[in-house]
Amino acid sequence: MVDDGSTVTPYVVEMAGLTDGGRVRPLNEDSFVVIQPAAVGGGYLAVAGVFDGVGGRAHGARASSAAAESLTHMVVGSSASRVPRRAPKVELEGLMRRCHERLRREGRRDPALRGMATTATVALVPNAFPLTLWIGHVGDSPAFRLRSGRLHKLTKDDSVVGDLVEEGLVAPEDAVGHPQRHLITQALGSDRGITPHAAAHPVELGDRYLLCTDGLTAMVSEDVIWAILEAESPTRACKHLIRAANDAGGIDNITVVVIWFRPQPPLRGDAC
Repeated sequence: MVDDGSTVTPYVVEMAGLTDGGRVRPLNEDSFVVIQPAAVGGGYLAVAGVFDGVGGRAHGARASSAAAESLTHMVVGSSASRVPRRAPKVELEGLMRRCHERLRREGRRDPALRGMATTATVALVPNAFPLTLWIGHVGDSPAFRLRSGRLHKLTKDDSVVGDLVEEGLVAPEDAVGHPQRHLITQALGSDRGITPHAAAHPVELGDRYLLCTDGLTAMVSEDVIWAILEAESPTRACKHLIRAANDAGGIDNITVVVIWFRPQPPLRGDAC
């Protein structure tokens, strides 16, 4: 439930996350963050994120875990005593740029870590009514929304193939199997600067959001993702999504976070 001092909403935010190494890769280079409402405090109702250490780079696992740790520290470490003073878009872009700079500093201090990088897809829900879920991302870890029986992708991949799809040179259904699908155009910690994407998504009662790494979407169709999200609680959906990816081959690490804005149950004694 959210109370901004004057209005009580009928929402409960239920979240879960899970990561798995898959069936092929010897190391899980993914990480995730799920910070439940009671732990966030301050200006946020909920925070979540997924991070995919960039394949072929040094220490992808370290990059993704460091980005997850950095996000947690920046949000939880200070939010109990402050409310964000900047607009959510600016705040979210700033969080991602600070994560980027932290990874670059670590690489400069330790030559063995130079070049480590990670994708990042982060969801922030400011503690204000009407509820809005902000999604920021760098890289190709997608976010989806399930609303009124329809699954919609909310992010554009920062990748060579993503650019080709946007230009109409590759059909969306051909992107998953494209030979250049793993070539991303920006990542946290990379030598280049980054341009984070940040967008607001007004929340409706019953909305379900999915943040995931491409180890899920490379293995599981959107129809299967829709069916699992529609039928399951966040905890069970995470387990079943990962199981579906592994059953299909599990060729990459798989990480999923599910956020459900479910109805607030009536108080005891309320009329049904």
